[in-house]
Amino acid sequence: MLVVQELAANAVRHGGGTGTGTVRLWRTGGQILCEVSDPGHTRADLNTLGLTPPPPGNVGGRGLWLVRQFTHDLDIRTGDGGTRVTATFDLARTPPIQQPD
Repeated sequence: MLVVQELAANAVRHGGGTGTGTVRLWRTGGQILCEVSDPGHTRADLNTLGLTPPPPGNVGGRGLWLVRQFTHDLDIRTGDGGTRVTATFDLARTPPIQQPD
């Protein structure tokens, strides 16, 4: 749920000023995929965002970092048709973040 919420919030906040987007969830084989798309165009370096945690005291900038902590793969594509982010959860693998016992 956190991943869906963060990606949807990014679509509203950064989605080209329309405040709209589309969320799709589906299961295929041993994976669950979450795709969020919006009509906005974004920075070319988007695939590098969220690879490291933001510095303490930063306002914002944690959404994609959090998403990357909970997913096995994150694919971000942007172009003339807008931006599409697909998060993949591999059901056969251990979740990326380990929960304390």
